[in-house]
Amino acid sequence: MRHSYPWYIADWRMSEARLILNAEERAIYRELLDELYRTGSLITDEQLLYKICAVTQQEWDRSWPNVRKFFVRDGRHLTNRKAKEVIDKLDVYDAKRTESAKTAADARWKKDKNAPRMPDALPDASAKNAHPHPHPQPPRSEERRVGKECRSRWSPYH
Repeated sequence: MRHSYPWYIADWRMSEARLILNAEERAIYRELLDELYRTGSLITDEQLLYKICAVTQQEWDRSWPNVRKFFVRDGRHLTNRKAKEVIDKLDVYDAKRTESAKTAADARWKKDKNAPRMPDALPDASAKNAHPHPHPQPPRSEERRVGKECRSRWSPYH
């Protein structure tokens, strides 16, 4: 399942679909492309397709005959030629990234298991040596602390 896909604005603006379809038809076309990229293919059940597009039955009936021209039947599913090309390229890219990540993880985990771990590698883990700086930093100023509290109130996560 894809959560995003590349959208090539120049290609879209010069595409046959944009030039031929009216605004209502283009909206349905784009909704179907979103579903196609998300799932990899479209079902052929028109009752479910119009619900996926969040349009009324009347809007669907008006638009589908023209929009349908841009999708081809592939077995029991519908697909779009351009979208299929992009999905195939994305699948190859994802496979390469996955393989690269596995190789990196294998290299990381196959390192010497007997090598000292970080806490064991420290010469003395006592409190005086635990601080990474030779001289502790002075405490934060009241102005800095208050400023940070004020900024946190404006965080979009609160």
